[in-house]
Amino acid sequence: WVESQARNAGISTPYVTINVLPKAPDSGETEAALNIDDGTIEINSWSNSQQASDLYRLIQKGSNTDITLAHGASVVVSQQTAESLKNQIIVGEGVTGLNLTIDGLHLEAPHSGNWITGSAITLASGADVSLTLSGENTLGTSNYGAGIAIGSKSVIEIDGDGSLYAGSTNGAYGSGIGTYNFSSDPASYSTIHIKGGH
Repeated sequence: WVESQARNAGISTPYVTINVLPKAPDSGETEAALNIDDGTIEINSWSNSQQASDLYRLIQKGSNTDITLAHGASVVVSQQTAESLKNQIIVGEGVTGLNLTIDGLHLEAPHSGNWITGSAITLASGADVSLTLSGENTLGTSNYGAGIAIGSKSVIEIDGDGSLYAGSTNGAYGSGIGTYNFSSDPASYSTIHIKGGH
């Protein structure tokens, strides 16, 4: 029907592509526990739905995990294997009120060529995350990213009883905790609070 209507309207394209965005649920989970061994974890806003301004979508493709999170949700990410993994945690633009606990993670940022996909943990612009450390955690850098990369106007607060090493583990020269915002405008600066951990 769409193709015939396009022809009737004089559109000379051989096909018409329609992207159907998924509808956000009415509510979300307040807690989630995941294993980083199963793949990269991405948390993004349900930005396509007006009623979902306080809901976030967590996807881990390696485990077919697709969870809707409520604002203020707690997400615990642990690791079973002993070796370093190139899987990542990516917190999308505008995701706020997220309580993220990392428990015994050993990640090495992939050499992808940019800060967002080349860092072990990334906070995109405008994200606001409380990061709790549990166990011993190592977040290795890449030449194009950081152990923890922070976008413009983002806020991260680090606390907990665990330890964190964020820095070079393989000769890479990326920063341990750093920003990929290169603006000189103070209004775009990010904020890092370190209250605990060792």
